[in-house]
Amino acid sequence: MIFIISRSSAPEKTILGKWKEIDKTEVIQFYKDGTVNVIDKGISLGGSFKFIDHQHIKMELGSLGVLAGPMVYTVSVSKDELTLTDSRGKVSRYRRLK
Repeated sequence: MIFIISRSSAPEKTILGKWKEIDKTEVIQFYKDGTVNVIDKGISLGGSFKFIDHQHIKMELGSLGVLAGPMVYTVSVSKDELTLTDSRGKVSRYRRLK
């Protein structure tokens, strides 16, 4: 019960840090100042993120934000696991890097 309460109480703080997609190469790092960096296969994109509410995060990444606009994900985050689900239902799962 305590895990669930802490999990949902402050996703804005829990998400901070570096995450690697499980069984893939993408790494995402969320910073306290609202910036985000995504690295995949040698390509790095910087941008910004903010929580719309406790279950949704909006990210705008470099040139992708200009072309595609902001991306909104349903987010579930705990101490060591992060799940992002896009508007099409694609689920991406990450583990925290130490």
